[in-house]
Amino acid sequence: AVFQTLLDPAGTALSSPEAELADDAAAGGGSPTWWQHPDGYEMVLPAGWTGVAVDASDNVYVADADNGRIQKFDSNGYFVAAWGSDGLGGTQAFYHPAAVAVHGSTVYVLDEKELSGAVTASVIYSFDTAGGNAASEVELFEGPGYGGIAVDTDYLYLTHKVNRTVTLFDRGNFTSTVSWNIDFGSGPGQLQAPTGIATDGANVYISDTVNHRIQKYDINGSYAGVQWDVPAFSDSHLALDADGNVYFPEHTLHRVLRFSPAGVLNGVIGETGTGAGQFTTPYGVAVTSTGEV
Repeated sequence: AVFQTLLDPAGTALSSPEAELADDAAAGGGSPTWWQHPDGYEMVLPAGWTGVAVDASDNVYVADADNGRIQKFDSNGYFVAAWGSDGLGGTQAFYHPAAVAVHGSTVYVLDEKELSGAVTASVIYSFDTAGGNAASEVELFEGPGYGGIAVDTDYLYLTHKVNRTVTLFDRGNFTSTVSWNIDFGSGPGQLQAPTGIATDGANVYISDTVNHRIQKYDINGSYAGVQWDVPAFSDSHLALDADGNVYFPEHTLHRVLRFSPAGVLNGVIGETGTGAGQFTTPYGVAVTSTGEV
């Protein structure tokens, strides 16, 4: 694994995080497993909205919301870097990062920004994959950053649960935006609380917390005539694999559901528990280039 220079929470340099992790693995016996942190970098998981994404090299990025930082791991689960208010690599201070997406060498983070008192605005930051200071920032809407983000070659897609909107940003120019004209409601193609979103560059899938369903659209926001119910209330993110299957973490029932592009359930991953392959309230999901979830 590759490590940047790390500090513990007291600001003391860790001289050899690689050796520290190797010692931890040896003490536990067997090979290291997900995830491997230097001491003091344990994840603090919030009650929801923990986004996860992978890049082309299958590095994994996690929105560590309650710690106010993004953490990066390699494909074997070794800690690579962290940035944010409690991370390293710059002065970026996150408020409560909720979602993360990666395209090429750019990492996009959906966060909140404090305006005054308890008032916040949703904001998107972009970074290179090494973290550091935000390369660019766009302030979106007043209100918490509850939603999801997805990215393809041309656009960054944002769902915003509070404002009940789906917005597209030109990846090359964040000031260029298009808002889908989708009616509020429970009819075909309508949305009440859009949350998770995923795209393959031709199709866009959106989960709706209030309507308890996933719907399919084209990239222009036209309803594609495909929808299916999900069996429980779930503010979860979505992911797609190379075959177009849609993955939906069903956090109230502690499992991940896999659907075909037509909405046919074709897989169930996990069960309740804390052991290997078990879940307690999963929210984020991502699929690697080799099909690992």
